[in-house]
Amino acid sequence: MLAMLSAAFQHGADYELVAANPVPGIAKAKMTADRKRPNRAWTPDERNNVMAAAWPQLRLPLALARFLGIPAQRHRPDAPAGLQGRLADLPGGQE
Repeated sequence: MLAMLSAAFQHGADYELVAANPVPGIAKAKMTADRKRPNRAWTPDERNNVMAAAWPQLRLPLALARFLGIPAQRHRPDAPAGLQGRLADLPGGQE
């Protein structure tokens, strides 16, 4: 979050919309251990809900990320039939 904010303020400073970028002086907030959640794969329901709610122009990038955005495996059970057996040919693919 701070990186995005810093980039926005830096843009404003470059165009003299703000006097300076205040973000470098902000300390990152510490998150307690009980609030940290590991990154995890989405459940089938979560994937379906995202695709159903996504704007039409985002559905293709989301689908590509879903099927190709993780290390490819030859026989992913959730891969479309046309990609079965071909995922290992991609960079990072496995036999």
